[in-house]
Amino acid sequence: MRHFPDIEQGDDLFTGYMGHDVFAIEGQQLIRTFPIYTKGDTNQNPTGGFRRLTYGLYPGEAMWQLKIVKSETVINR
Repeated sequence: MRHFPDIEQGDDLFTGYMGHDVFAIEGQQLIRTFPIYTKGDTNQNPTGGFRRLTYGLYPGEAMWQLKIVKSETVINR
């Protein structure tokens, strides 16, 4: 069993988040990419770029846990 961290209100890594996640495995890490929405964007037209979160897998007290080890934001220009 694995624990996937919840998105917490006020977490800066998820500012502008409205879903549409894409997940991939690269090496031994989980990569999560999603579009960033800015004020006034429609669900079909995000204008804030993309955020890429890299998760590592770490032993926890009762189960393995995914923890963010890197965050990258690519802004549309």
